[in-house]
Amino acid sequence: IGPRTRRVTTIATMADARFRDAQRLFQHDAAALRDLGPSLETTVTPPEPPRVIQSDVIESTTVRAHRIVDPPTVGFDAFLDGAQESKVIHYADGVPIVFGRVAAVVRQRVLRRMVTWKRPLCRSRLYAPRDLVPPTLWMRAADAGFDVVDTSDCRADAGWTAEDPHPFVLAQRALDAVKRDREAAERQFAEEWCATQQHRLFVDGSIATSDRVAAAPNAIGVIKSHRTLYVAGAAM
Repeated sequence: IGPRTRRVTTIATMADARFRDAQRLFQHDAAALRDLGPSLETTVTPPEPPRVIQSDVIESTTVRAHRIVDPPTVGFDAFLDGAQESKVIHYADGVPIVFGRVAAVVRQRVLRRMVTWKRPLCRSRLYAPRDLVPPTLWMRAADAGFDVVDTSDCRADAGWTAEDPHPFVLAQRALDAVKRDREAAERQFAEEWCATQQHRLFVDGSIATSDRVAAAPNAIGVIKSHRTLYVAGAAM
């Protein structure tokens, strides 16, 4: 289907028990945040630049309108989508500590009603560069039962080093890690569906990240984008 375009679906609220536990973890620090502000999904990620991309036409030789005269029929039996939200809950000497939560769900059409297929996947973690935060902070989070994801990356092409980090870059790296966790949850559900079901699954986004899903005859990835147009030239 092609690379996934920027699509961020935020969870309606983060007022869950794990989030409150994360807040309490740092509430006695002198630099504890009182107002967490909006999610990183709405403040950190730069907007996708508008562009056009040449795409391969499967039917005919060019992109054109097709008149449909037959009555519509239901072609999909289920819908897969994911959600994510991440917020900076603390700063350790300028280094953002991010709480992220992801979820994925499949909704299936049964007897003209939508029902949830299997239990939704929900995961919450803390995200921080381990080489930039005090060891005591890392151990405090781990001892409190949090799954802490190390977002450190000191490769030459990573855009930052341990000696010269920018808080916005660190927050973006945490946001990227949350996105990967959300994509992993979606991929897990898609693979389970393709391995056990014969009905067609509508996947919100690309299916190219999983060989099993990409090759499955009953999984269709749909990319929705207004800033990226998959037509060019005369087809425009």
